[in-house]
Amino acid sequence: MTDNNTNQFDNTSIPVSTPTIPNTPVVAEKAEQKKVKKAEVSLKTIDKPVRQLPKIINELIEKNFSIVLNQKGYFVEGFYGISNETSFTGYIFAQETSEPNTLVFFDAKGHKHYIKSFDELVALNSVVWGQFYKVSDAYKKPNAKWFSYMLESGVLNITPGK
Repeated sequence: MTDNNTNQFDNTSIPVSTPTIPNTPVVAEKAEQKKVKKAEVSLKTIDKPVRQLPKIINELIEKNFSIVLNQKGYFVEGFYGISNETSFTGYIFAQETSEPNTLVFFDAKGHKHYIKSFDELVALNSVVWGQFYKVSDAYKKPNAKWFSYMLESGVLNITPGK
C-alpha cells in the first residue's frame, strides 16, 4: 500500500510515527528482530502447595468447603447473611493468630471467635445461623453443607442459636 505519506513495508518493518506536518513525508525504519530461543525446561509439579495451611483450613478443604484466601486471611463458605465491604456474602472471615492452629473468626456483629477445631467451627456456624434465622425465609434452614455436621456434633436445636 502506497500513498504520499507512507512507504511500502514488508512483514519485518514497523512504521515509526512522526507528527503529521503538511508536506512532510512519514519516515519508516526497519525494526530489529530478536530471535527468541526456546528453552526446554522440565519442571516437576508438586502434589501439595508448599505453604502450610492451618489445620482447620485443611480440614475444610478436605470436606469440600470453599475457601478464599487473600492477603489478610481466609473466607469460609456457608455462613448465612454475613456480608460487608470486605467479605463475600455468606462467607465468614478468619485470620491466623500467634497460637498455632487457632484462627479468629469474625461474625456479622464483628465479635471475635477463637476456633481451634472443626467442631468448634460447626458450633459457630450454628450461632451465626441463629443470628439470621428470623431475618429471612432463606435462612430458615441451616446451610446444606453444614447441616449434617451440625446434627453430628449436637449443636442443631429446634430453636437455633441457643
